[in-house]
Amino acid sequence: RAADVALITPLRDGMNVVTQEFITAATDQGVLILSELTGAAYLLPEALQVNPYDQGGLAEAIREAIEMPSGERRERIQTLKQTIRDLNVHRWADHFLDRLSTQRSASEQQSASPERRVEEQSAGEPVNEGM
Repeated sequence: RAADVALITPLRDGMNVVTQEFITAATDQGVLILSELTGAAYLLPEALQVNPYDQGGLAEAIREAIEMPSGERRERIQTLKQTIRDLNVHRWADHFLDRLSTQRSASEQQSASPERRVEEQSAGEPVNEGM
């Protein structure tokens, strides 16, 4: 909670935990500067994204973070906080299981015998037309 700006610039990284910790602990004035080379950058567009190899770009992002109006700081950090709340392991598991179930249903339809497909069609159930 002591930092107003977090500068997180790994050359390669996945879903950076330090990034999530800063967002979670940040006050309404926190600004995140994040390497565009992280997996987290895709999910956190409200962060100021930088190329860690670009020293001039890093300096500009630091200046922008320091001079950012408080309203914009608040808006960005609140959006980041909501993203972190929404993207949790429970949501990921639900999404994964839903997709798995959908894939299983599609596979079962594709492997259904011609007799079963005729029965399903007679019962008004959708038949996979790709057969």
